[in-house]
Amino acid sequence: MLSSEPFPGAGIRSALEAFIGETSMKGLVLILVPSQALAEQWALRLDRRGVDVEILRSASDALLLRSVAQVARPRGVIVATFARARHGQARTALANYRFDLLLYDGVTGAPPESLDQGGFLSAAKEIALVTGTSPF
Repeated sequence: MLSSEPFPGAGIRSALEAFIGETSMKGLVLILVPSQALAEQWALRLDRRGVDVEILRSASDALLLRSVAQVARPRGVIVATFARARHGQARTALANYRFDLLLYDGVTGAPPESLDQGGFLSAAKEIALVTGTSPF
């Protein structure tokens, strides 16, 4: 369940929220994070800005995402953990999209190429990395 508590801090993530909101109005954004808790935080913050956000929590979500990919070019934001995006139905579903923005949050010293196990880097128009492990 998403908490209604405000998140402390400003910084880079707050600046990215506005850019993500603008980009998602005309295209598709993928945010990859190390934990489900961080995925929930991104979703809540973007939802508060009126951004259409989907969290990829399960294989069922991935199957639904695959069916949407065949119907129309979607807009909005998809948030997933690194682990979810690398495996099974989620990886297959995400591979069907070309993202206008790919955001890796919580990257700790890994070069971008090592994160590209899903092949998302080569399919993204723009890429952003947010390093460190501190919460919002």
